Amino acid sequence: MERKRKVMKCIVAVLAVILVVLAAGGIWFRKSMVSVQEEYVPRNAATITLTSLTPEDVLALDEMTALEEIHAQGIRDYELLMQLQSRHPGCRVRYTVCLDGQEYPEDTREVTLTALTEEELELFRYLPQLTGINAEGCTDYDLLMQLQQLHPEYEMFYTLPISGEEYTTETTTLDITGITDEDIAMIAYLPALKSVHMTDPEASPELLLQMVESRPEVDFTWETEVLGVHVDNTTTELSFADIAMTETDTLSGALAYFPALEKVDMTGCGFDNETMAAFREEKRAEYKVVWTVQCGKVTARTDDTIFMPIKHNVYYFLDKDAYNLRYCEDMVCIDIGHMAVKDLSFVEYMPHLKYLILAHTTVLDLTPLSTCKELVFLELDWTGVRDYEPLLGCTALQDLNLGLTYGDAEIIAQMTWLKNLWWKGAGYNRMLILQEGLPNTHLELNPSYTVANGWRNLQNYYDMRDMLGMRYMK
Repeated sequence: MERKRKVMKCIVAVLAVILVVLAAGGIWFRKSMVSVQEEYVPRNAATITLTSLTPEDVLALDEMTALEEIHAQGIRDYELLMQLQSRHPGCRVRYTVCLDGQEYPEDTREVTLTALTEEELELFRYLPQLTGINAEGCTDYDLLMQLQQLHPEYEMFYTLPISGEEYTTETTTLDITGITDEDIAMIAYLPALKSVHMTDPEASPELLLQMVESRPEVDFTWETEVLGVHVDNTTTELSFADIAMTETDTLSGALAYFPALEKVDMTGCGFDNETMAAFREEKRAEYKVVWTVQCGKVTARTDDTIFMPIKHNVYYFLDKDAYNLRYCEDMVCIDIGHMAVKDLSFVEYMPHLKYLILAHTTVLDLTPLSTCKELVFLELDWTGVRDYEPLLGCTALQDLNLGLTYGDAEIIAQMTWLKNLWWKGAGYNRMLILQEGLPNTHLELNPSYTVANGWRNLQNYYDMRDMLGMRYMK
């Protein structure tokens, strides 16, 4: 019996020792080992290989105090890998990124691409030491441009076909004949471009000009011949005078490439005035179309600013001769005094008319003058005008000569903006009306003759004669 007791004591003692050893071993194991990926690894291990990674694994690896390298084999959860790297700044996390079917280590400095997908664009940021992209065989140009925008620090190299030639991202200068829409699309992908010269462009004008606007850092120049006339992108005025044409569409299309154009002379091209006027209106927002019109024995360009038949030794000028003046919309000064003109409808097309001489004409109806909002000087003496009401629309008028006309003074008395009024033959009653209605206007109401007492000493008279290039008269 005593023997049994001793045996039991020994067994208990051994079990106690075993338990102590196991407890001590458990404590040592917990202090020495870490559970990662359902496996135990030494807590002081310098390297570890991972084939998968979870957020729990990232936290567990925080307990490893001596890590120098982590090998992440086949792991594509790059965000977790970035977290791992940030939590272990002194440890090198090794992984690969798959681009264009190739595996690139995290410390790769240059990659070679033959193709690129939109999904791959986000992967480049996981190659922090990358500096160069060789995409010589890649034609995904839009994606390459997006990649360059995402990573302007990359040196990127690729080639592009333009007008039958190969160009690279290092190209700075282009000289192309017959550039097409496809060529223009390619030019957008040349980041180093500094200048482009184009001869006889075939691309649509809209695309060409859009390209110019989108690349303000590039010096674009272009040139061509239009109906035998040389034109380049700096041209502001063109003359096609006496070049026969059968339609205007060809010219219109060719000139669409040249936004600097301001004036196009089409004198003698074979079109009638109505056709030319319609074409001018069509192109008004782009450039000014001018031509020459026949006014009896006198000609006038439609951009002329002065008209005076007697300057050309023409002393007989009729309504039918004056008709074509309506196409001369830039007129500022007209002297048709002493001419047999009655119809003034042409002035309705002259918004900038300032000086008008109608003395000694057969004019009766002044209705067209109501549209002349810039008129400052008007001679109506020795005409048969009786109705002055249209003059109320001439709100810029400064100097008015009504000598020997006999209309209603009440109308003129409303023109308080007048500076000077000459009216030989106004009579006593008109004089009273005008003196009361125009207290701030200089009035010469009964001079000895219509232009006496200084009418030809007014500043507007001098300015008018200067425009006409004529001597001053007294």
